Amino acid sequence: MQNTKILEMINNGQTEELKKLIQDEIYKDSMRDNGNAKKRYAAMKRYFKYASVNNTAEKSMPCKDIALDDGIYNCFLDDYSFVLSTEDIGEIPAYDNSNNSYFDLKELINYPPDMEKIDINGILAKAKSKGYKYKKSEIGEENSFQYLFYYKERFYKVGILDQAFSIINDGEESEVYCSRETPILYMKTSIGMCAILPVNISENNKVERTIIRINA
Repeated sequence: MQNTKILEMINNGQTEELKKLIQDEIYKDSMRDNGNAKKRYAAMKRYFKYASVNNTAEKSMPCKDIALDDGIYNCFLDDYSFVLSTEDIGEIPAYDNSNNSYFDLKELINYPPDMEKIDINGILAKAKSKGYKYKKSEIGEENSFQYLFYYKERFYKVGILDQAFSIINDGEESEVYCSRETPILYMKTSIGMCAILPVNISENNKVERTIIRINA
């Protein structure tokens, strides 16, 4: 949008209309170039950026060459999510798993039977259009996060969704698995899979947050 148009709308008192136009532009910009390999690598490098200094090595760096039933993966894992990617981690320092001391990931993968194709990029773009930015307050343990994704009667931090999904973002719709019995949100793409945990939030705190829904 041109600066002259913005100034004209401000002078005309069209602040709400201007806000909607800017939100729409941010949404469109966020949807461009999704599925870019450079962005996925950048997401790998930032995954542990806000990790606690008290975390163990397994939760502070990726682990390479994890053998699962359907292939070999590189893994990123913390207290709130984990990611399995078929792409190389480049020059990112990796966990020394020579003694096979890493987590048993097979115990963490438990897809429920309910599957739905969802455009996760659209969810993240919608959050960005409403002011979401990837930062510590949206990722960490503190209660200062602002943005939530609502799905299957549960709430998930948009920051955690962004943190995990961006590593396997291929720009296409994802297979999403979740059910009443399995609160973990699993997502699969052509690059790999990721899973995030829900967050408990009171009715009063919901009012203070920005909630992103699929059809809203």
